[in-house]
Amino acid sequence: MNIKHFVARLAELLLESDEGTKDWITVQTLRRTWYGLCGVILAALILRFLQAPFGTILSTSEGATLAYRITNLILLLLLQGFIFLLAFRYYVYILSHKASIRLVNVVNFYVLSCIIFASIYRATYTICITTFAYNNPPTRINPVMNMPDYWGNLRMLGDFLLFSCFQTVNSTYYKIHANSVYVSILTYFQSLFTFALVTLLIASYVNQKTK
Repeated sequence: MNIKHFVARLAELLLESDEGTKDWITVQTLRRTWYGLCGVILAALILRFLQAPFGTILSTSEGATLAYRITNLILLLLLQGFIFLLAFRYYVYILSHKASIRLVNVVNFYVLSCIIFASIYRATYTICITTFAYNNPPTRINPVMNMPDYWGNLRMLGDFLLFSCFQTVNSTYYKIHANSVYVSILTYFQSLFTFALVTLLIASYVNQKTK
């Protein structure tokens, strides 16, 4: 199996299609968006793998650590941007074909969005801890990347994942609160994206009833 077929197979797993939309990956705008999404994922994985060979520099240089964290945040923002774009273009394609939107597709986009936004929030916190009001964080954020606290980092990611999930229903998580305009804008867009997914699901149902 070559890379092109592998990437197409991943697309089929993310967006299950019916007979009316099973060839969505062949649509040029959708295919380009999907390839862009895969490219950002690959870049993020490469950045993560580079952490080991450059560990000495990252553990002694605050500038290198800050550059690494900013690059990671930019890639996560790009990743979420491509998720937005793929969802928009895919559902426009579906509605134009009078096809139904499967619930599993909406769930896939919702889960991905929650995970990516949680990673964005955590990446933002590692760059500037004052962007959040975080009660009793499980680990301390250092200006350099020294010996990682795996259990503490996992608990922190869990906290931000809960914060992300609560934002989708316009609720609050008792342990973390937005403390900057930047974070407030991010939470607004996350809530808006969730609302758009629900709206598209309803539009698909109406579309089928009037077909």
